[in-house]
Amino acid sequence: EDISWTTVFYNTTDQPHGASSFLEVLPYHGDGRGTVLAKPLSDVRVRLVAPEPAAARAGETAPTAVRVFATDTPPATIPNDVSSPAHVDGTVRWCQIYPATGTDPCLTGEITALRYDLDALPADFIGQARVTAATS
Repeated sequence: EDISWTTVFYNTTDQPHGASSFLEVLPYHGDGRGTVLAKPLSDVRVRLVAPEPAAARAGETAPTAVRVFATDTPPATIPNDVSSPAHVDGTVRWCQIYPATGTDPCLTGEITALRYDLDALPADFIGQARVTAATS
């Protein structure tokens, strides 16, 4: 059975910000958020909903570039702070999954967390990703 949710990342201020990252550790059994799963999530899929990919809007480009990265690092060991050294020293290994890089996937296990990187975070920006995963 599949479950789905929408992840929203935004800037509600009237001030633009520079490069920004948002981290999402996926639900796992015993995660402290009340998650109860018989098996870990599998077959995780991510679809960027907003801003719309540039190809979806004829003649337009997306207002900001969004790249999605994934890791298969055990979720309980992933720091929630995107500025943690673990995210840059290789302790948590991130693999770009959107847009596809055309290289061999670097993940060897199931996706446990997602990171959304933006080149810039414009004022009043709203980004959304639809995440779907199998529970069995």
